[in-house]
Amino acid sequence: MKAYLFGISIMAAVLVMAGASSAGAQDLNLKANVPLDFKVGAASLPRGEYYVSRLEGQQHVFTMRSERRGIIFMAQATGAANDGKPVLVFRRYGDQYFLSQVRFDASADMRLPETREERAAAEQRADRSGSQSETLVIAAERR
Repeated sequence: MKAYLFGISIMAAVLVMAGASSAGAQDLNLKANVPLDFKVGAASLPRGEYYVSRLEGQQHVFTMRSERRGIIFMAQATGAANDGKPVLVFRRYGDQYFLSQVRFDASADMRLPETREERAAAEQRADRSGSQSETLVIAAERR
């Protein structure tokens, strides 16, 4: 009987700890409706509803998925203060959009590295019009 109660106590403690760790991970989960085609790294994604979250156990690895497609990408914390509202930030060069930043909240502001393709689009835009990128911010919501 004592062994049975001890086993149940251990199981309850494990479940409580697992619930606490998953609750902390839920802080870095967003949902956003992106109204344009865009790129994340080398992946081209169509407009639609996307879910962004941190890959479990990884500090700088994130997933972005829609109903039909999902990708994994890396991002670094910026350390910059923001207003705490969850948003996706895109850079626009001509008709191309590149995801550049994911702001989960005031303490989690993640920046994606610039890709070769994005640098080429920036150079091409600068050669044509003399201007740099434009920034587009799309509101997201915590899940």
